[in-house]
Amino acid sequence: MTTLFARKQIRDVDQVKSPNVFLMGVAAGAGVLLLTAVARVWPGNYLDLETLIGSVFTDRIDPLTRKIGLVVFLLISGISAFGYSFIFWSARRSGAWIGAQLALFHYLISGFLVGIFPAFHPHIPRLMVPPGFYMTNMGFTTSVMFFVAHIAYGALFGQLFDWAAIRDEFPQPISSTGRTIQNYR
Repeated sequence: MTTLFARKQIRDVDQVKSPNVFLMGVAAGAGVLLLTAVARVWPGNYLDLETLIGSVFTDRIDPLTRKIGLVVFLLISGISAFGYSFIFWSARRSGAWIGAQLALFHYLISGFLVGIFPAFHPHIPRLMVPPGFYMTNMGFTTSVMFFVAHIAYGALFGQLFDWAAIRDEFPQPISSTGRTIQNYR
């Protein structure tokens, strides 16, 4: 008697656990930081998220400020991932395309928060130019890079979540007569 195993991959977003979501968010945030670091070679791009965030905790701009900003940015990235994953879990779908679409909403919220950032950042006028809503005070290239960074985060996190949600399903083996083999395991 021969048996056939039908192997298929299914997406089960419920199997993605919370610690993994945080780590995938941190990984997506690291990818965004890499993207913004590479993009700093473009003329007119002044997007430096680590310094902007880190300067909240120090009253100067130096390597320590960037390191603090890096850690805080990665923590924020990990926490933001739960918002994305909540939508993925609710919709029972995930992927880079859906993540990029959710990133538009993320961009709208973040751009507004960056605009009101000088209101609660004690050192912005003294240390740096106020970034403005959606980083518009920093120039066109920086504003575009701010948008691209959010889309990249959403797409990267969505794809990582999708990969984590894929699992192989092995249904009960079927005998040559077409019936399911009972008590297989």
